Amino acid sequence: FTGEPFLKLFGITIPAFRIAGGILIMRLGIHMLSGKPKGGQDDKEPASGKNSFKEAYTKLSDIIVPVALPIFMGPGAITTVILYSQQAQGFLTNFFMILSLAAVCTLIGTELYFSRLMLQILGKNGMQIVTRTMGLLLCAIAVQFVINGVDQIIPGVLNPAFTHNAPIAG
Repeated sequence: FTGEPFLKLFGITIPAFRIAGGILIMRLGIHMLSGKPKGGQDDKEPASGKNSFKEAYTKLSDIIVPVALPIFMGPGAITTVILYSQQAQGFLTNFFMILSLAAVCTLIGTELYFSRLMLQILGKNGMQIVTRTMGLLLCAIAVQFVINGVDQIIPGVLNPAFTHNAPIAG
């Protein structure tokens, strides 16, 4: 409810926010596709004694900020909510937007609750496959955000079949 007025306060247009959000979400997707753990390090323990302050800082930041928190409530999630809420007009669409957010929160909570069971069932390789598949999906969503942003800035340049303004065939 406050996203669009906040953007207007700083003179940021929705198309610019779409493109910036698409780039942020693309970064998340590419990180997921790479299969590297948080921080970009391998599963190897860093050599002790070389930079103990850096090791302590890295371990402390992993304890204080859960790995999933930036994905759930970070710039990508905030961008997505603002962009989709910008399209919601009227009481009924706002109601369904809030209902959708509540459903997503419930699904995420359920997923987190059963995450250990899911890890046991899927194993490390299965989780890598799921993570990379979701990363590819995030990249596709990011590209669509950028396409729609460019289409709003320069209307008529892009093929309408690639934008959300295209008529649905069928």
